Amino acid sequence: MRLTKNCNFFIYKLFLIICAISPIRGPKTIEDDSSTTKGLFPIVLPSKKVEKDGSGSYIRANNDNPCLLYIESISAVLYNVNEKKSAWATINSTLKQAEYEGLIQCPKEHNTGQQFSIELKATAGNAKAVPGYYIGEKDKEIFFLNKIDVVLIFNFTQSSYWQLVNVDVGEIKLTAGTEKEIPSVDSNWQLVSGINNKQQWIFTDSQSPAWNINGFKDYSYSCARTSPIVWAKKDNEKYAVGLVFGNIQFQLNSIYSDNGVNKTKFGWRVNDCAPTFSIGTWMILLVFIILIGVLSFGFLMLNSVQTMSRFDDPKQKQIIISSKEN
Repeated sequence: MRLTKNCNFFIYKLFLIICAISPIRGPKTIEDDSSTTKGLFPIVLPSKKVEKDGSGSYIRANNDNPCLLYIESISAVLYNVNEKKSAWATINSTLKQAEYEGLIQCPKEHNTGQQFSIELKATAGNAKAVPGYYIGEKDKEIFFLNKIDVVLIFNFTQSSYWQLVNVDVGEIKLTAGTEKEIPSVDSNWQLVSGINNKQQWIFTDSQSPAWNINGFKDYSYSCARTSPIVWAKKDNEKYAVGLVFGNIQFQLNSIYSDNGVNKTKFGWRVNDCAPTFSIGTWMILLVFIILIGVLSFGFLMLNSVQTMSRFDDPKQKQIIISSKEN
């Protein structure tokens, strides 16, 4: 009897040891990776854990992962080719419990041709799905955005110069709203650069010049709204789906030392996607130049008016105009 109890106790302890060891020795998934970050919008990678010291709040730097990424919103754009319209659905911090999961690995050395990637997953949280509307038509829910799963692939085209060269899509899950047969994007979809005269998609391996997402070693890239990254399918000529990042900022080297503590933040040198002279700036300058031209022309015309000299010389005989009262 005592031997049976001892055996049972031994088996029980062995079972506990196996249970404790098995998760440590098991395969390591992406959820177990220390570089993976989960949280609520906005997106901050590689970490958004805020610490405090005497100088204020800060994010402790990861020496093995020196980059820093911030994304405020991600939008899915559904292009209807037949009606020439686009419907937008956006996941951002205004949605309660809008969640993201990301994995970022930035290299310490920057060699030409070297690649690095950023994995991003986003869901609508409690809303479960975000409605998409045509621009100016808020009364019709065209589709619903459930999930975004993409991998951004960057490449060092030159030493210390990086560029987004490709985007692998795992899934952009869309469900039908008022319009039926809304497609979801998967790995079978391809990047497109446009549509030809025969209403056929022009497929491409990369549209990095059009995306214009690039930067330098000591500069951060910033953009209020990026150009859309568009996918389409060969057997679906009616719809295309695009992805747009809102208020995005990315810096390759964001580590600085403060009183012996390595912290991370964006630097003051920024490469913005907006040109120096935007369309609005050109409009203001053009109106200003036209206004100055009109005022200058009027001033010169008034300044060139000349009166008769006899009216200006007091020594000349005065002109007397006689008038008779009737």
